[in-house]
Amino acid sequence: MLFTKWILPIYMLLTGLTALVFPYMINKSVDEDIFIQQHSPVIRMPIIQRLKGHGTIRSPNKIYVYHSGKRYVIDCSNPVFRNTSGTSTIAVHYDSFRDKVVLPDIQIKRHYFIQILMLLVGLMITSKTIIDMRQMWLEKPDS
Repeated sequence: MLFTKWILPIYMLLTGLTALVFPYMINKSVDEDIFIQQHSPVIRMPIIQRLKGHGTIRSPNKIYVYHSGKRYVIDCSNPVFRNTSGTSTIAVHYDSFRDKVVLPDIQIKRHYFIQILMLLVGLMITSKTIIDMRQMWLEKPDS
């Protein structure tokens, strides 16, 4: 019975801590893409396949390119996808150390609102769970 009493608070605490880590990981990924755009050379890669999505963050258009025996996926918006419709190659920034490609002519956006919202939700869940766990710890067991 003691174990079942603590399952939900522990789960909520882990959820809150995870919500605090996600904005950091999103920001780290964006920083990496910006660094690649600024410091990596532009090379041309052959396009092997193009898949039409909705052109949104959730369902982006995908361009598959090939370089040195590896296949890379580039998520892109509708205008970039339309501009590459008649070409067989595409210019990209390639970082061999990170093994990643980034389009050169797009502006990488930071989603501050989503990151702040996730941080606030994570802080709210974590603090509420800690308060509830403290109250559960201090309450006297019924005999």
